[in-house]
Amino acid sequence: MAEQINPIDNSPILRPGFGLIDGKIRVLSPINPYRAARELLGGSEYSSRHGLLAEHLFILVAALIFPDIPESELARLGSYAGLHDLGKSALLPIVIKRDLNPLERGLLHQHPEVAAKLLSGWPNVPPDLFTMTTLHHERQNGEGYPKGLKAGDIPWQASMMAVVDVLVTVTAPRPWENKVLTFSDGLGTIDEEASRGRQHGQTVAILIKALPSLQDGSIVDRFADNPTVLRSLYTLAPIYNWPTPPLSTT
Repeated sequence: MAEQINPIDNSPILRPGFGLIDGKIRVLSPINPYRAARELLGGSEYSSRHGLLAEHLFILVAALIFPDIPESELARLGSYAGLHDLGKSALLPIVIKRDLNPLERGLLHQHPEVAAKLLSGWPNVPPDLFTMTTLHHERQNGEGYPKGLKAGDIPWQASMMAVVDVLVTVTAPRPWENKVLTFSDGLGTIDEEASRGRQHGQTVAILIKALPSLQDGSIVDRFADNPTVLRSLYTLAPIYNWPTPPLSTT
């Protein structure tokens, strides 16, 4: 599966960075490469924050869309969402750069292929993780990358991850962008993309419907018996100026 999207071996620029990061991961944690990858992504303040927000926002979105999903499944998918930019671990000097030249931007767009290459060498890779790390830049109308898949061919995990990734990106500080949108304005941006066929409309619609309960804090009542979602709300609330759930419920 991973072999199908892999230009790394023929890239004299990407290959050294990939080899370095792959080696670090294997040295840090040969048995649990996922923990090592998370530690390496945490080496950049931006990447660490982005991954954390993506993890908790994905958990919230999944709980909204699938009310009966087990907590263990939420936690598992959330941990994969936190690793969705795995491929950027080999490109951190570019990721945190403010102004990218065309070559650097092209390299950055290859991070899904870098992730596929990394995962191809790891044991027992969960299919959901592979999907979320390699296909989260696909778009419903086929304008995404790396494969240019369209709606019917994009797994639901990747469609949800795409919405979460963009929403977290536009609502949090970025090294290359001074403007930070509110969560509400960020949803507006995603909704506009959905209206053009780029983003998954159902995911966006459910988030928009939940926005008032996020802003007034009443969403806590909906998930009062779900500590996993409450922990995510507790993490997200101060970032997005939502009422913070009581600590005792997390």
